[in-house]
Amino acid sequence: GMQIKVIRLSQESFHGIRIEGTLNGNPCMLLAHQSTVQMLCYVEKLAKGATSRKIGFIIEGEETEV
Repeated sequence: GMQIKVIRLSQESFHGIRIEGTLNGNPCMLLAHQSTVQMLCYVEKLAKGATSRKIGFIIEGEETEV
């Protein structure tokens, strides 16, 4: 499957999900039914002094970052 570095996950309609991120360094957006999306999350080691990357979530129009 594809490996997307996720920036934002959004609820789209009742069962849809929008995934925004980068694929091979290029911006991308994927729209899918939630039952077809499988995710594997991993932790990247940060260089000393680097800031952590946040992921945004949009649910019912409200955006939060974690």
